[in-house]
Amino acid sequence: MHTARERSIAFLLILGCWNKPLMAAREPGSHAGQPFHIQAHRGAGIDYPENTLEAFTRSWNMQVTPEADLRTTTDGVIVCFHDKDLSRVVSHLDASQKKKAFADLALADVQQLEVGAFRDAEYAGQHVPLLKDVFAAMRGQPERLLYLDIKGVDLDQLAALIRQYDVASQVIFTTKHHALIREWKKRVPESLTLLWNGGSEKNLSSV
Repeated sequence: MHTARERSIAFLLILGCWNKPLMAAREPGSHAGQPFHIQAHRGAGIDYPENTLEAFTRSWNMQVTPEADLRTTTDGVIVCFHDKDLSRVVSHLDASQKKKAFADLALADVQQLEVGAFRDAEYAGQHVPLLKDVFAAMRGQPERLLYLDIKGVDLDQLAALIRQYDVASQVIFTTKHHALIREWKKRVPESLTLLWNGGSEKNLSSV
C-alpha cells in the first residue's frame, strides 16, 4: 500500500510527463498541438510547504508549473505568501502573533517566519521567498514558468521586476477580472495570462 504522500508524488510525476505540447488530433478549430500547463497550486499542492522556493523548484523539476501568491511587505518588497495572517502556515508563534496581519509586516519580520514545519517536520527551516529570488531561479531557463496570483501587489512594481530579471514570457498573470488582464497586458504584453472562472458548469456555460 502506498502512503498518501507517495500517491501524491506519483500523481504529480504522471502529470509532469504531460506538461508538453499535446499532439493528439482534435476537432477542427481546436488548439491541437498547443502546449498546456499542469498547475501546482500554491507552489506544490498539498505535498510540500507552499509558496517556498524549494516547492517551486520541485514542481519545475517535475515539468509542472507552480503558482506563487504575491504580497508586499510594508517596506515595499514583493514576496510569496498566500494568507492574510500568520495563523495557518507559520510555526513557533504564540496565539497573539498568529493573528497578526501579513500586510503589517516589514521584510525583516517576514524573513524570520518559518513556513515549512506546518507540512512536516522534515521541511522545518523553510522561509518566505522574495519574488526576485524566484525570478533569479527562472532567468535563463525558459522552461520554468510561474503562475502569479496577485494578493496585494502594485502592478507597475511587478512589471519592473519582471523586466529586471527578463522573465516576461515565463510568467502567467492570473485574475478573476478581465479588465485587470487588459491593464496587465499594457505593461507586459509578452506575458501569458489566465482568467479564472468559478462556479458550476451550468453557470459558466450561461456566461
